[in-house]
Amino acid sequence: MARPAEASTIAETRLRLLAATERGGFLAVTTRLPETASVCSELSALTSVSTVNVADVFLAALREIVTQRGKPRWESVLAADTADAPLPAQTGFGRLLDAVWERLDKQFRSLPGTVLMHDATPLARYAGGMQLLSRLAANARQADEAPHGLWLLCPMDDPRKPALLDEKTVTALGENEQIVVRPGVTASTARRAS
Repeated sequence: MARPAEASTIAETRLRLLAATERGGFLAVTTRLPETASVCSELSALTSVSTVNVADVFLAALREIVTQRGKPRWESVLAADTADAPLPAQTGFGRLLDAVWERLDKQFRSLPGTVLMHDATPLARYAGGMQLLSRLAANARQADEAPHGLWLLCPMDDPRKPALLDEKTVTALGENEQIVVRPGVTASTARRAS
């Protein structure tokens, strides 16, 4: 059984998550690294949450764009994704990234409810990704813009510290836009919301 202080924290976190699905906005959801899969699964089960594996959709969009264009060869794309790639290859890769971010921007904005982004390392790793995250977060803060809400799952060694994504700081506006979530915190919420 949870101790009174722990039970109070769990209830407060649960209420904050429910309120965030209703009002929208941006939320950096921090959790301990080993608890990431469990927390992601629980958040995905909440009503009005659309879950997106960013790494999967990033790679799918990149492959699709390369296939549609008919060039460069996939091996050339992989070779350009290195620090020592020649400048022309890096430039070409940068143009591909621009096309990927544009496509993902449209995709994320078209999703209903609150968009939960997980496995989001490509946003931090590739040029333009953090800018896309900033635009989506700014839109989520506006009642008349899509997405309605945006949650970014940030696995960390210490989730009480400011949110990081692959060692890059996530711009969250104070404590109102960051929440620590532990496994089990949403279990009764998901059952009650159904």
